[in-house]
Formats: sequence, C-alpha cells, structure tokens
Amino acid sequence: MQHKPVPIFSTGKFSKLMEDYVGEKPELRSLYNRPHKPESYSAQIAEKKTHKVNRQVLVEVLNDQYKDYDLINDYPVVYDEIEALLDDNVFTVTTGHQLCLMTGPLYFIYKIINTIRLSEELSEREKVHTIPVFWMATEDHDFEEVNHLWYGDLKYEWKRDSGNAVGRMTTDGVEGVIEQLRNVVNMNTSTEEFLTLCERCYRPGRTLAEATRELATALFGEMGLLVLDADDARLKAQAIDIFKTDLVENHHPELLEASAKILEDEHFTQVNPREVNLFYLDETTRYRIERNGDDFVSVDGPYTWTQLEIVEELSRRPERFSPNVILRPIYQEVILPNLTYIGGGGELAYWLQLKPMFDYHKVPFPILRLRNSVGFIRKKYWHKMESLGLSLEDICKPVFEQRRAYFSEKLALNGEIGEIQQKAHDLFKEMEALAERVDVTLKGTAEAYNARQSHLIENFEKKILRAVQRREGEITRMFDEIHGEIFPSGSLQERRDSWITILERFGDEAFEMLRFEIDPFEHEFSWIIG
Repeated sequence: MQHKPVPIFSTGKFSKLMEDYVGEKPELRSLYNRPHKPESYSAQIAEKKTHKVNRQVLVEVLNDQYKDYDLINDYPVVYDEIEALLDDNVFTVTTGHQLCLMTGPLYFIYKIINTIRLSEELSEREKVHTIPVFWMATEDHDFEEVNHLWYGDLKYEWKRDSGNAVGRMTTDGVEGVIEQLRNVVNMNTSTEEFLTLCERCYRPGRTLAEATRELATALFGEMGLLVLDADDARLKAQAIDIFKTDLVENHHPELLEASAKILEDEHFTQVNPREVNLFYLDETTRYRIERNGDDFVSVDGPYTWTQLEIVEELSRRPERFSPNVILRPIYQEVILPNLTYIGGGGELAYWLQLKPMFDYHKVPFPILRLRNSVGFIRKKYWHKMESLGLSLEDICKPVFEQRRAYFSEKLALNGEIGEIQQKAHDLFKEMEALAERVDVTLKGTAEAYNARQSHLIENFEKKILRAVQRREGEITRMFDEIHGEIFPSGSLQERRDSWITILERFGDEAFEMLRFEIDPFEHEFSWIIG
C-alpha cells in the first residue's frame, strides 16, 4: 500500500472556518488559547499543571468501568495507564464521539488513531507521559444518529425504541444487524475477526456504553487507549459549580456573545447557547431543562422545580444532570488533565465559541487539533485514474468538471471554442464601436448581444461535450466509478463508509497504514492506495 498525503484543504471538502483556524488567521486568534504546533505544548503543559483535577476520583471511576476486564493479563498497558494518571506530571490527549454502531463512519477510527499518535509524539517530544483518551458520548439521546452503519449502498439499521441517553440502552437486537452483514460481506480473515468481535461486544443484555468500550479496547487497548464514560456521579460532582452557574446565574449566553460575533462576521456559529444548557436524566428519558418564570421545568417531562429545589437536586444527584454541547467541553476539561482535543471541523467550530466561558471559570482551554482525514483507493481505481490522467487534486473536483476537462482536452475544444469566442467577441466589439459612432444609445444593445452570443457559444460547447460523452460511454462510466469509490454518495468516505468495508477491501494492512503513516502535526489529507 502507498501513502500519498496532500494538503488537507486541497480537497475542497472543509469549511473556510477550518482553513482560517489552521492557517492561524489573526481575526480568529482570540477564540483559542494556543495553535496546534510543537512549540505550543511546553506552555500548555505548564498552564495545565496549575489547574488541579481530582486524579484519585478519575482513576477510581476508570477502574470501576474496567472492573469486568482482566486488565493485568489481557490489557496490561491499559492497567498501567490508568494507574499512571495518579501522577501530577501525566496528561491526556482526548477525542470524543457518539456511540456509533460497530464504529459507524470511518472517522470514529481516524479520530482515535490520531489521538494515539499525538499522545505518542508528545510523550517523546515533551518528555512528559501523555495518555490517549476516548470520551464516549454516552449521554447523547440522538439514537437515530448511532443506530446504523453503511455497507455499500445499503444502510443496516438497528431498530428499537429509544429516548434515553444512548449509553444506558441495552444492545438487544444488534445481533440481527451482524447476521445481515454476515450474509453480504465478502468474508476474509479480517472481516470474520471483526464481526466475531462485534458479536462478543454487542451480546444481548449489555449497555451500548459497555459494548463500545469493549470494542474500542479490543481495537486500541494495546496502544494504551483509555475509554471514559463521564456519566458518573463522582465525576459530575466536580462540575457542580459550573452547572449551578448555568442554572442560576445565566451568564453563559452573555459570555459567548463576543465569540459568536467574531465568527458571524465571516463564518458561522455552529451552536447557540440556551438559557439553560443542561438536561435532566431519569431512569428512562433525557429531558431538556427550561426556565419557566422563576421555576424550572423538564420539557415534555413530568418534573418541575423551584430554584432552591433544582440546586438541591444538583447537589444531591449530580448524575441526573447532563451537559449539552455548550457545557460538555468544559466538563471534560474539569475532570481530565487534558492538553488537546482532537475533533472534526464541526466539533472545532463549536469549541471556538467557548473560550470566554473557560476563561470565566478559570479552566485552561485545550489546544484544538483538526483531525487527520483519510481516503482509501483500490488499485484498480488508481489505475483508472492514471489512464485518464487524473491527479489526486483532480478527483476532488465535481465529477462533471473532471469529465468536461478530460473531453475538452482530448478534442482540443478549449482551443477551438476559445478561438470562436474570441472571433465573436471581436466582431461584437466592432458592432459596439459602430453603435457608439452612429447612435450612442445603441451601445447597450450591442453589449447585450455580445453577452448573449458568449452564452450561446458556451451552451454549444456543453452540447458538444454531452454528445462526446454519449459516444464515449465507457470513459464516462470510468469517471463515475472512480468518483463513487472515493466519494460515496458525493461525500468523503470517512463520513459514510464503515470500517468493515475497509477491512473487506484492504485487510489488516489498512490499520497498519493508519497506525504508522498518520502525522499528528501535519494538516494533511492522507490518500492510501492499495
């Protein structure tokens, strides 16, 4: 297999906000603490040392969450990393994601590998022990976003009732999805092992959080990955003051107005803070909390509290309060000795809104890393690209543009049509001059005729190209096949394809390429051909 990295923004698949953030555009500088580059980390480490986290509680929670594992024998590196967190000179690099079924879209895998690679790099560069952490979004209630995966053009869906935090749901019924996949996937050693692993992890009676932890640990535990479920009373107790501020003082929307204004000037705001940015979790459902005059209510739920009552409930049962997308990042940084958060463009877009809130609560803002992106290309499609003269930059353009450029070049249409355009333009310029000389009011009419003829010639060129494409049907199909391989349904592979698809096509060698070729300090799009 070959690794062919290109600058990440050469793909045209990322927002201008991410281009400007990675490019350190001055207008955005106030929205983050330090840029993601090697020279930033000494200061980040020094700052994080001044912010004490309760390491004893963190280790206690992790040990409880891994209690069903024989870590000392099966995953000794995980055991050692958990114990290492007791040391004030040990730090973390964190990524997070929803509990997608059987890893879901490929960026689940890419984010974790990027996190592992960065932790390794920082440990070596900074001579400080750094541990990769995967934060499971167990309190998310958008079941429809995690209950499926794609294989080919078909969506395989786990169907059941939902409404609660997804991490608390049992995995009953997932075995049916695995069985469907066994009937359609081209089985090799890698796909067989992966499906067998999934059968074990998603066995009936387990929670989705437990299944995801086991799957991530089986895939990445030997590399030291720690998988954390922050839906725990002991951890949430450490954020009570921040949660209380959100409920009672209502400072957060006002704090974030300035950062929203900076983003709105040239970009966009990813999320909007609510008056209350917490949910209430009971045994069955996750309810959004909303103010109702001086009281608080659970939206579409049975609960009502006075201000005194909800503050008492928070103190007594912190596990029942769940932060939304605005509060989750600061909750993460309160309980972890974290240096960096690794996320996709959408995630970093909302992180860039949040620094004023971190400053208010005196919590260090982590360095933000736009995760690496990857595209796999099978050799047969790479050979088709070569035969058509397509570069890695070419294939990122819309497929109709690729075809147009190819046929235009083959027929030398760019030159011929250009000559016709120039001749017509010159002729109409003479008409404009004549009009201006005879009757200046006719000049506008001549200019309009000139614009119209230019448009007619462009349409004529398009008709010629369509005629050529009909005649050259095989070439046209090749473009469509290449585009379908690289951009399924018109989007990046990582947003659609699943890990089992990569294992089917490339086997375990794909994992090795990701493991050793990803550079955690380069902003690259990694094309892997094999």
